[in-house]
Amino acid sequence: MKFLWVLFSFFLLISCTSVRPISLSPNELQKQITVGHIIKTGDEVKIETRDGKIHRFKVLSVTNNYIAGRNIKIPIKEISQVNKVEISMGKTIALIAGVIVLAIGVKETAEGILEPFGNVVSN
Repeated sequence: MKFLWVLFSFFLLISCTSVRPISLSPNELQKQITVGHIIKTGDEVKIETRDGKIHRFKVLSVTNNYIAGRNIKIPIKEISQVNKVEISMGKTIALIAGVIVLAIGVKETAEGILEPFGNVVSN
């Protein structure tokens, strides 16, 4: 049972994420970012710039001209595509439940297979 709690805690820490694309033209995307409708401080984003480079980071600030993260500052006029990374609670819960059911199933199966042999471990 202790193993299940460790496993459960592990999955709570990693959580499942989904990447949601923002489907707008580059010009409209840049306008919406500038007015603060799309990206906010604290968001985790995956941004593609006009040169084709992809940057994934947590947003520390958004100004009229730049989006900044740790060790990165991207001019809004250079952004061609934005994807927001979001935690998906449904996927996380389903994953945790699936792993718990699998672990219980493996434990029950192993106990059923070993039962006819009795206590085969000697001290």
